[in-house]
Amino acid sequence: MNNRRKKYIAEFTISIFSGLATGLITFALSYSNYDESIVKLWASESKLINENMTLNEAKQAFENEIKANEAEINRLNLIINDKDKENEELQSELNDFNSEYDVVRFETAQKYAENEDYESAIKQLSEITHSDPKAELLKDEYTDKYILKCINTVDAYVANDDFEMALSYINNSLKTLPDNKVLLQLLNETEAKKPIKLSDIGIGDYNNLSDYVDSYVYDTTMKKHSGENVYTIDADNDESGYIRVYLGKEYSKVKGYMAVSENSAVGRPLAGNIEINLDGEQEKYYDVPDRAISPIEFDVSVNDVDWFEIKYNGSYFSLANGYESFEIVISDVYLYK
Repeated sequence: MNNRRKKYIAEFTISIFSGLATGLITFALSYSNYDESIVKLWASESKLINENMTLNEAKQAFENEIKANEAEINRLNLIINDKDKENEELQSELNDFNSEYDVVRFETAQKYAENEDYESAIKQLSEITHSDPKAELLKDEYTDKYILKCINTVDAYVANDDFEMALSYINNSLKTLPDNKVLLQLLNETEAKKPIKLSDIGIGDYNNLSDYVDSYVYDTTMKKHSGENVYTIDADNDESGYIRVYLGKEYSKVKGYMAVSENSAVGRPLAGNIEINLDGEQEKYYDVPDRAISPIEFDVSVNDVDWFEIKYNGSYFSLANGYESFEIVISDVYLYK
């Protein structure tokens, strides 16, 4: 073996041993600081650990805390279990009470129904807490009777043209039976039937007309009329007073009130007549011989009618500065679909 080769082998061998020696020294130094590093890391993350502790002391501190926590958890679980038992007992007592009170509710509902107070009967049955087929059947029976009573009551209000009370009654019934299809349909139908004021659709044509939107007028019976649905017509200057309303074949009847105004002249030889005309044809005729005429309440069928007219033909009294005639009050005129 030549010297160059020997030298190479020697250098290689020395380099290997040098690397091993360095590694062992580094490992030894690192291992000696390992416990201390771990303890410092734990101390930065937890108040339980002091950086001056040994690794075993730190581990023991953690174990002691875990045991303390386990003991507290066990204590709390015992309390929870006791509370669960207490709640179960209370729930059992409540169920017993509700069972007894459900019987009272059932009997009370029947007593209400005997007096046809189906609304209160339904409320009592709705408060029953336990499933009871008998209560459900009874509730269905009382619901049907309650709806029928509501329909009859609303029909009576509508027959008397008291639509405000009819609609109020339905809305109150819906508080007892929310979203009931029959009651909702009844509400829609009643709203559709609700009459429209003459003032809401407007007068198409007129002569010798006055309105009382911001004032009032008395008739000869001393009834006061005011508001937007009040008018007077007269026959001054020998011209008939009239109002004409376009209906467009959309209405079934027109109802209203007519009388002689208290503003009409006293002691004059005045007289006249009132016509109600449909599409130019006379439908109603009323004599107005004097101030004392009784008020006229009219109810006229207007199916397939385009034009509705109220016309006053009056004799008049000539004065130096003009003429006089009766004033005819027309008020509370409503149109029905």
